[in-house]
Amino acid sequence: MHNAAGTQRWTLGIMCYNEAGSIARVLDRVYQTAAALGPDTEVLAVDDGSADDTAELLEAAKASRYPNLRIIKHGQNRGIGGALRSIYFEATGDVVVAVPGDGQFN
Repeated sequence: MHNAAGTQRWTLGIMCYNEAGSIARVLDRVYQTAAALGPDTEVLAVDDGSADDTAELLEAAKASRYPNLRIIKHGQNRGIGGALRSIYFEATGDVVVAVPGDGQFN
């Protein structure tokens, strides 16, 4: 899965459960990191059955700012393990990093 230059490809996965208040800020940070890692960096977001506006905010961000954002939707909450499994199953990068959608880590 290395690109033509032989460097590793990254997948950055965001685990989201009721993150309407923080997801825009987290997306901005993740995309800043993605830009620094290289143009082949993939960004995934798992909406883990949120009951708030998280899913709508992810779709709006994809439509307006981040067209390459891949959104994975769980119909019901599967917990952190389920979100991680979805990220690892869907990732196409050589290196996979998962971050929480609440912005608790830089």
